[in-house]
Amino acid sequence: MKGLKQVLVRILKNIGCEQMEALVSCLDSQIKNQNLQSSSCIKAINSFVRNPRKIINQDDLANSISTYETEFDFIKEDIEKYRSQRIKYECFSVLHPWAYDLDQVDFKYIINNNISNKVMEHLKSMEARVFWLSNFKCQTSVSADDFLQALKETWEFGKAGSQFDAVLPAYKVAAA
Repeated sequence: MKGLKQVLVRILKNIGCEQMEALVSCLDSQIKNQNLQSSSCIKAINSFVRNPRKIINQDDLANSISTYETEFDFIKEDIEKYRSQRIKYECFSVLHPWAYDLDQVDFKYIINNNISNKVMEHLKSMEARVFWLSNFKCQTSVSADDFLQALKETWEFGKAGSQFDAVLPAYKVAAA
């Protein structure tokens, strides 16, 4: 809803809509309502995760089932999974405050560019192409740390992880 609001506001500003404030007010009200519902659902589910002995019953999850438009069994299975994995209940106590300001969104993570042809053009060996596309997919560049970590993992997959440390200084010189 927050993302929709930002896109609509951008469009309405660009076309010079004068009644934009009424729409923004309506959307803000809906967003606030959504946040309250999410908080309520998170608290309900959190109570079952926090107390592993608490019996999971449908009545206590009625609001969550309605809000998330799901089934009791689906939520119950999730709670049981969290309990079996011993995930801390604090993980469920905070709503994620993502900002949906279009001027601050980094669209390189949203747009999925297919750079396969570019990779094939610049990397000559099949091994290099497979390595890059397997580890970095649609990125055209990566940090040296990420690159070296991917190399180390590749060495470990090849059962030669212990030998990686011997060649690491040479890789660091090449990276610099």
